[in-house]
Amino acid sequence: MAGYEARYTTEQRVAEAARPLATTKLPPQEISQRCGFTNADHFGKVFRRFRNTSPGAFGRSVRETKA
Repeated sequence: MAGYEARYTTEQRVAEAARPLATTKLPPQEISQRCGFTNADHFGKVFRRFRNTSPGAFGRSVRETKA
């Protein structure tokens, strides 16, 4: 059961990070800290696992499609 809870929590943190990545130009390192990730490299790996792209590329892509 704990594995499911941890995955859910991580999914929520990644979703929380995706919003400012898509709407601001804050650096991914700052966003990762605000979302509870203490290590930016770990955040990048986790984000890639859930979104199949890096946090920086995700933010640029979403902002470009909105422009």
